Order: sequence, then C-alpha cells, then structure tokens
Amino acid sequence: MPYKLFLEGQIIDLSDEVAATDDTLRNAFIPFFPELGTADIRRQEKDGITEIWMVKRAGTKGNAIMQSLIDSEIEINPTLNLTWQLKQLERSKALSIIVWELLIVIIQKKRLVLIALLLFLTLLLVA
Repeated sequence: MPYKLFLEGQIIDLSDEVAATDDTLRNAFIPFFPELGTADIRRQEKDGITEIWMVKRAGTKGNAIMQSLIDSEIEINPTLNLTWQLKQLERSKALSIIVWELLIVIIQKKRLVLIALLLFLTLLLVA
C-alpha cells in the first residue's frame, strides 16, 4: 500500500518499512527534524493511499541550556576576580606603578605556563 507523508508543506513518498509504525516513522525523520520526536501523527486512508500527517508539538525552548547551568559548578570568573582586586587596590590608593608591574609579571607567568601546557599537549598528540 502506498504511503504519503505530509510534512511542513512537503509531500514525501514513503516505503512500507518506514511507514509501518509511528516509531519507525519518527526514527527515520528525527536525524533530519529533531523536533519531530514529539510530533502528533495522524493517518488517513484516501483512494487506496495512506496519508500520514506529522504535526510538530510546541515544546519548551532552552530547557537543556537552563539544566546545564543548574548542573554546572559555581565558580567566579578569574577575570572578574582580578578586576575586583584591582578596584580594591585603586580605592585604597595602593595601586602604584610597582604593583602594576608585579601584576603584569604574574599574569605573564600564568600565560607562559598555559602556553607551555598547550605545547606539551600538542607534542603528545603529534607523537
């Protein structure tokens, strides 16, 4: 029996194997249309052809992002922490050229450590 799928204004001819059940139909199209995982499926016989209508259901948006934020570790961005420390030094009038130079050295050393680590990891991957 021929099958026709009506999906987003398109008419798609389906094989018997794909159109056999709602699950096989969903599994065939989910890689291309992930939102069809929860779609409503309606079948109707018309002139010897089974017409299948898949209508997307409205769902929640952004739920995965919110859950990943909830599950993530709570930490302060190091840049914000450094900014706060500099602002405190500036308010206490302890921010001088010498302090700036020391901070630059500390930041450069951390950057060199990071560069050395990245270089080491690159060499490991190449070897």
